[in-house]
Amino acid sequence: MNIAGFELSNMHIICRIVIKVFYLSLAFIWSLHVHAQSSARLESMRFIKEGDNFLRMGNWNDAMASYSSSIIADPSYADGYMKRAMLNERLGSQTDADYIHLNRGQYELTN
Repeated sequence: MNIAGFELSNMHIICRIVIKVFYLSLAFIWSLHVHAQSSARLESMRFIKEGDNFLRMGNWNDAMASYSSSIIADPSYADGYMKRAMLNERLGSQTDADYIHLNRGQYELTN
């Protein structure tokens, strides 16, 4: 069968090519989205490791800042919240709303 100078089998091949290009385009766009998410997650994980190192050295202020940066980098990653809450608990604070002051490298909790 002939439609506008093309054989029907040629139209079928062209349709298959167009569909494949469409699906490849969708896959490419999805990979960009996934890469952006994984970049944020990796950045968040880097801040958590940095905070853990500060915590080992007894540098509470920088550890807290690193955990907070982790949350900013990827708000959907719960580990940053968990680490910051654990540090607050370690310092005697029950919530992030408690006020902590730095005094000569050591934290003092205000009531």
